[in-house]
Amino acid sequence: MQTTALSLSPLTPLFRPLNKNPNPRFSTPVSNSSSLKPFSSNNGLSVRAQEVPENIGETKGSTGLATSLQLGAMFAIWYLLNIYFNIFNKQVLNLSYTVACCEGFKGVCISSYSYSLTIWVWDFDHPHNVGFKSPPQTQAYSFPVIIPLAVVHTLGNLLTHVSIGKVNVSFTHTIKAMEPFFTVLFSVLILGEVPFDLIYKLFLKPVLNRIGFCSAMASNVTNQSRNVFRKKFMVRNELQRCWFLILGRLRERPTVGGVPGTLLISFHQISLPSPIFPFYLWVYLDLSCNLMFLLVLVCYYLHPAKSCPSFRAHGAYRGRARQSGDKETRLRVCSLNVGTLNARLLELTDALNNRKIDFACIQETRWKGARARECNGYKLWYSGVDNARNRVGILVSSRLKENVVEVCRYRDRIMMIKVIIEEEVVNVLSVYAPHVGLGEGEKRCFWDQLDDVLRSIPEDQRVFIGGDFNGHIGSTTDGYDGDHGGFGYGSRNDEGRTLLEFATAHDLVIINSLFNKRDANLITFHSGGHCTQIDYILVRNRDRWACIDCKVSPEEACASQHKLLVLVFRVPHGRNTRRRAKLGKPRILWKKLHGATADDFRSKVLSNTGFGTTNSNNADLLWKNMTNSIREVGKNTLGLSTGKAKEHKESWWWNDEVQTKVKTKQTCFKEFLQCNDDEERSRAKQRYKEAKREAKKTVAKAKDKAYEEMYKRLDTKEGQNDIFRLAKSRENRKKDLGSIRFIKDNNDVLIAKDHDIKRVWGNYFFDLFNDGASPCRESTVDGSSDHHTSANDCPTSRIGFEEVKMALRKMGRDKAVGPDQIPITVWLALGEEGVKWLTNIFNIILETAKMPEEWRESTVIPIYKNKGDPQRCGNYRGIKLLSHTMKLWERVIEARLRQVIRVSENQFGFMPGRSTTEAIHLLRRLMEKYREKSRNLHMAFIDLEKAYDSVPRDTIWKTLETRRIPTIYIRTIRDMYCRSTTYVRTTVGDTEAFPVEIGLHQGSALSPYIFALIMDDIFLAETKSELNSRLANWKTALEEKGLRINIDKTEYLCSNFSRDQNEDDVEVCIEGHVLPSKDCFKYLGSMIHKDGGVDDDVTHRIKAGWLKWRAATGVLCDKKVPLKLKGKFYRMAIRPALLYGSECWATKKDHVRRIEASEMRMLRWTCGRTLWDMTTNSAIRMSLGVVPVSEKLREGRLRWFGHVLRRLPSDVVKRVESITVDGARRRGRPRRKWEDCLRSDMMDLALTEDMTSDRKVWRLKTRIVE
Repeated sequence: MQTTALSLSPLTPLFRPLNKNPNPRFSTPVSNSSSLKPFSSNNGLSVRAQEVPENIGETKGSTGLATSLQLGAMFAIWYLLNIYFNIFNKQVLNLSYTVACCEGFKGVCISSYSYSLTIWVWDFDHPHNVGFKSPPQTQAYSFPVIIPLAVVHTLGNLLTHVSIGKVNVSFTHTIKAMEPFFTVLFSVLILGEVPFDLIYKLFLKPVLNRIGFCSAMASNVTNQSRNVFRKKFMVRNELQRCWFLILGRLRERPTVGGVPGTLLISFHQISLPSPIFPFYLWVYLDLSCNLMFLLVLVCYYLHPAKSCPSFRAHGAYRGRARQSGDKETRLRVCSLNVGTLNARLLELTDALNNRKIDFACIQETRWKGARARECNGYKLWYSGVDNARNRVGILVSSRLKENVVEVCRYRDRIMMIKVIIEEEVVNVLSVYAPHVGLGEGEKRCFWDQLDDVLRSIPEDQRVFIGGDFNGHIGSTTDGYDGDHGGFGYGSRNDEGRTLLEFATAHDLVIINSLFNKRDANLITFHSGGHCTQIDYILVRNRDRWACIDCKVSPEEACASQHKLLVLVFRVPHGRNTRRRAKLGKPRILWKKLHGATADDFRSKVLSNTGFGTTNSNNADLLWKNMTNSIREVGKNTLGLSTGKAKEHKESWWWNDEVQTKVKTKQTCFKEFLQCNDDEERSRAKQRYKEAKREAKKTVAKAKDKAYEEMYKRLDTKEGQNDIFRLAKSRENRKKDLGSIRFIKDNNDVLIAKDHDIKRVWGNYFFDLFNDGASPCRESTVDGSSDHHTSANDCPTSRIGFEEVKMALRKMGRDKAVGPDQIPITVWLALGEEGVKWLTNIFNIILETAKMPEEWRESTVIPIYKNKGDPQRCGNYRGIKLLSHTMKLWERVIEARLRQVIRVSENQFGFMPGRSTTEAIHLLRRLMEKYREKSRNLHMAFIDLEKAYDSVPRDTIWKTLETRRIPTIYIRTIRDMYCRSTTYVRTTVGDTEAFPVEIGLHQGSALSPYIFALIMDDIFLAETKSELNSRLANWKTALEEKGLRINIDKTEYLCSNFSRDQNEDDVEVCIEGHVLPSKDCFKYLGSMIHKDGGVDDDVTHRIKAGWLKWRAATGVLCDKKVPLKLKGKFYRMAIRPALLYGSECWATKKDHVRRIEASEMRMLRWTCGRTLWDMTTNSAIRMSLGVVPVSEKLREGRLRWFGHVLRRLPSDVVKRVESITVDGARRRGRPRRKWEDCLRSDMMDLALTEDMTSDRKVWRLKTRIVE
């Protein structure tokens, strides 16, 4: 029967019952099981109704009386059974069977009956996965504890039977009454416990029979020592011990003392058979007792919320946790209120690493912001609101931080992360409840928010809640049997009752109340001599069976008041789970190829007999022989990497002195906590303060010295690039999600299995690279084609030494290598001999049109586009890692093609001498001329859908043949794309290789030029006709080329300079889809507004500069970095982003003022100064070595002006200045133009246009030295 409890007190918040529907808004109310939602009233009271167990309202006295009566009845049953078995055993032993024969016969029968019954019991599979599990695996460390218990158990039963056979039953009972004496004796010697009534229990009575007395005394010694040891190693509560005492007496027969049988009892708690006279009677009794015991176990496992807790959770796994086997993963979750993370993070991570903690829920961090940070292998996610002291965080170990898929921050007291563990979603929450002194409104807000967070988590997902709840749950259950394990500390208060009601509402259990521990392992808070328990870890009730141990570690001095609470949890492996393959592959350390090592490498490669062989015309055979030799020499000379990423440690500067001082401080702190005397405690406190002061000084000196040396190295020419890597690595460590490991499928479902992740990535790029393509035919490689013309058969010269050498100079250094693992630095190290070998193999490929098969392989690296969901494959672009030697071969072919064909001047991408700044300059100058004459200008910006990846191969060959490219080059290019395969490199491994039959190679040196040739056939003239017809023509032409227009990203801009309101109301559309008119849009990184002004572009550049500055705060805001080095970093990384495209700006004074204000704010924060410091701008700039941004604006504009005037008259950027637009200028003052800014700049510096002809002189007069 259940009752309904009504409450009118505003102190305790109400929790709605757990809703099976994940969305509580659409839940269906159920009669007799739902609670009334609280409502507010003017007096602050709320009426709540909730179903509670019937015994929740009983007093502690009634509960204690019922327990006492139950215990008394059980002891009475035990006493009667003891008398019965003593008498019956004596009658049995008087027969012809001896004790030794019985024991031997029993040892033979163990394996035939009881062990089979044990296996059947443990292999029983419960349908709800909460009952019986697989047999527990015996570990090596268990035998030193179990075997002595088995030996003394055997001796105790054997000597008991001898005593019964030698003396009367009454004397036996007299001697057995001395059992309390031996219990007290061994409790004092082993456990150190001294009972109050020790004198009373030491009373002895004389016994006449010497043999019986000695046997009984020996039986007492062995049995009671066994009980005491069992108490030490197998702790259970009183009620549970009574159950097993009764069952043990029911199972004890005259021959139960065998060593094998005791071992089985100790491990499985299952009874064993006893063959004894009369045999059939004893078999029947034995079977009945076993079935009775089995029935009790089944009833318990089917009802885990009964008053008797699980012996598996209470005693079977107490003490040292088993090492993780192949069938499960051990997780260690802890909770700690650190007080503050300032100057404690390194010590905290060291303590967590020593304890092998996987998740650490920390509270009261006192850190602002909502970011992430890495420290010594751990990654910290923290959440803190400004002007608040609460702030929580979660630390995740290095083995699980890459498995985090989502980070959720709720206010400054609650945060949650989602982690994938063994293909399951695990939710870890860190909470910090309001303390007693705060108002009820804040408390209710906290519990309501936590209630909503728990309801948003699906019920099939695991939950760990660790935090400081500022409440006492008490030492007894008192009606909360399913949530309180009965092993708490202290007395319960209102906050503790609120926590228990919250656990009841969400079917949670407080784990650190399930284990019987000493007070030192229960107390979580020490302050002013007071000890309490206010930190808890909660999990779902169905997961309590997986909790191995939970206790406080008092020896860890991580915080001043709170103690570390650690939970050991078991996560079973999946049935098909295999050990993860090693993702990192050992690679040759090519970065060491310089100096004397490069000379040694070159001499060994050149001394190889196979080097320089030119007899064969098979390029594939030559390549294999050469690369095998290079790889072998590289392994022996340069070595191999470990294949693992090097973990960055924040404490890399810790030396021996620092570690010694820190350990001394921690030791003094532990001594201070253990002192009870006031005078000794005062001295210990003083020693701790001195040790803390010394440790702080030592840490500061060591850190300053280490960082000073590092920054001196970064300020040199050799280390100037390292500072950018340092800034990038520090910024990446601040991101919530680093490398995305788990992705979502098309149904927005998160995928956790490795093979499914690789399958999704492989299918995405396979569809992208093979959309409607036809397989490559071998017959087309020889040059025979449907579009082949004899005009293309022109003779070509052989590839020369200088061509290869020039192409080798243009190749980039330190780039990611392809599947062949041969970087371009190898050919640079081999010198002229290597160039000769490359020239020879390139000529063979040109003649045979067959390149090495290894060059056809590539690796696709997904690169995030920095927009959209990072767990969706569609938001990534694939970059192919090709062979460096193949890219060098492409550069040789590209250089020859540029000599044969000239691309139209309308193309600016990847064209030598044509930058994106020229395109921006042309557009802005054209808009200025149309605005001056009040002529309207219509522009459409077309975006192609996956242009590189969707170009059909037939379109490529047709374009090359139409351009009259020699057949030998066409055959060579066709061979580059024929039989090409690729695979995707993911965070969980590489996918299977698949063919690529469509599109151009992303990352190829030749692809941009081929794409320019294809687009050059479409855009041959300037747009002067009506825009809609031109769009229709472009769409038709693009579709003929196999390309598609991305209508969603295509934009239309109308510059109505004439201010004519009677313009034709004709909508610009593509196939019926109307293109909306935009006020401004981004063109090549520059914002183009319809009025031709630069206001929007200046605003956009200021935002881009701040974005870069915030990304580099790891270096710019580091007080240990020298100011000159900060200024150098600012000039090279931040200011270019701030002034991009400013060469074409027609700036006003207001624009310059805004940019200067933003720059000065960046520089002041970089120096750690504010306006209240009263430091002048000139002093700030002088300390950093940065000139005013207005001068850099003028320098860039004049430099670009000189570049334009030095161009040829036929160039577009020069011809745009002479364009004349028909029309008349409007009345009034004209808008400021680019040439007006140049006129004022040249006047300020006394320059003339004639000076621009000499580039050095012009550069010298316009440059601003910093």
